Amino acid sequence: MKLLKILIIILLVIKCFTKILICQDDPTVFMVLKLNPISENYSYINYLSHNSYYVLFTDENEMIGQNILNFIYEIPLILYISILLVLIFLNIKIQKIMYNS
Repeated sequence: MKLLKILIIILLVIKCFTKILICQDDPTVFMVLKLNPISENYSYINYLSHNSYYVLFTDENEMIGQNILNFIYEIPLILYISILLVLIFLNIKIQKIMYNS
């Protein structure tokens, strides 16, 4: 259960703090950090406007693993948070049962 919580937290961080920038006039794709967790995960930009972001990764045409990122971005944020809360609640219940026994 601990590994599942860690996985959900990693997916939550990826969804909330990364963004894909797609250039309109060039096939270059950038993966950047974003500071607003509820902003969009995709943006179409001009080639030179990526300088205002902290670029984590860049690639031509499509990034390696972009299908996985698309899947992570499509899942609603509330689902990640609710699964994490359910896991924490179950962990607390299990610890109470173990403590009382």
